[in-house]
Amino acid sequence: MHIMFGHSIKRLLREGVKSLSVPLVAMVFVLLINLLGGIRLWLDTQYEDTLDNFPVIAVLSNLSGDNTDELAVEMNYIDLFIDPDVNFSLYEFTGDIAMRRTVDNAEIRGRTGEVAFVGISNIRADASLNAENGISITFFDGYDDSIFTSDELVCVVSEDLYLLAVNGSLNIGISIRMDDEIEWLEGYWMANRPGSPHIMYYFKYDDFGNQVEVDFEECFIVHPGEIVTHETEFRVVGTVSGIEHGTVFSPFWPVSHLAEELTEVPPFSDSLSVRVGNNRELDEFKEIAAISFPRINPIFDSRPFAMTIMDSEFFETLEPLRQNIIVVDVATPFIYLLSVAVGFLTSVLLTRRRKAEFAIMRSIGVSKWVVFMSALSEQTLLSVAGAALGFAFVALVWDYTSLTRPAVFLVCYLLGALFASIGAAGTNVMKVLRNRGE
Repeated sequence: MHIMFGHSIKRLLREGVKSLSVPLVAMVFVLLINLLGGIRLWLDTQYEDTLDNFPVIAVLSNLSGDNTDELAVEMNYIDLFIDPDVNFSLYEFTGDIAMRRTVDNAEIRGRTGEVAFVGISNIRADASLNAENGISITFFDGYDDSIFTSDELVCVVSEDLYLLAVNGSLNIGISIRMDDEIEWLEGYWMANRPGSPHIMYYFKYDDFGNQVEVDFEECFIVHPGEIVTHETEFRVVGTVSGIEHGTVFSPFWPVSHLAEELTEVPPFSDSLSVRVGNNRELDEFKEIAAISFPRINPIFDSRPFAMTIMDSEFFETLEPLRQNIIVVDVATPFIYLLSVAVGFLTSVLLTRRRKAEFAIMRSIGVSKWVVFMSALSEQTLLSVAGAALGFAFVALVWDYTSLTRPAVFLVCYLLGALFASIGAAGTNVMKVLRNRGE
């Protein structure tokens, strides 16, 4: 075997340029095979990244789908997304939840006029904070947009309001006008100490004809139609530029609870949307969501809200990637099959011009096995050299390298060369010599 490979190397060196066709073919095929492998890896990465990170958003609206901002979504619907223990809970399928509660009748101590006091559960909850609108939020040291998922009494404010901060804080008050249409007994409405959210409706009542006066400590009298203000201190942790003047953004729950304490109305959200937590479970999310939320339908439905799942762009992104993966997967075995054919054809062309040499070898008693191994060893040396050059080029230029793919190519190529070498070993000595004599 060593003698045959040594003879093959000497002969290849002697022929020089004539022997370059096989290494060049092998190098080109290795480049092509690795290119397909790199494309497949990139497509897989893009596909998985789309599955894991593409934001599929489900948005609540009214049944006709023309309102998503003034819904008054109550806690029993909010709980479907934040409480794992309620019936038909979507908690395990939900990523972040975007809620917004706007309190219009808010004031800041030291400023004349009302401000927009907005509670949000994340930046996505308010379209006005979209960076595409030229909005920029500057958080102070130690703070970021995760504050909106907390219960802290913190806020970010428009730049004009930051000038009113005292020791880094703002006193934000919410006012409510006592309803004068509710029936009430003789006497006055009462509230406990000033600034308290709890309104006591009577301080006198009729007990079988006797007027009973209830004694409330530290109380003050509130008349129907009077305005009561509840004031709370919020620490300023950032500013917003490019936003309308007189705007305060705070975590959703502190704002909602503050409004609840004053108005005695349970928390609700003006709008609600959620990001699907795992796109691989999108079908399960849809199945459970359909129990509580119909699709947009102007026809009367006993449920007050519809849900629209914004997944069309997700599938439009995913489907071309899937189709391209299929194309690469089909092309790869085709290239390997082509390698067999190229190996056979190249070997036939190279051994054809050596028929006389093989005939002479056979005529002086060299066995078919030796002739076969001589032809195959040359093809092996040339194809391995070409494959090595191709792999070295790939390793230097591309990020993707694979030893498996060049190895499979070599096996396929040499399979074709094997058949050609068998043909060379079976050369008809008399026919070749007779043709040369003619």
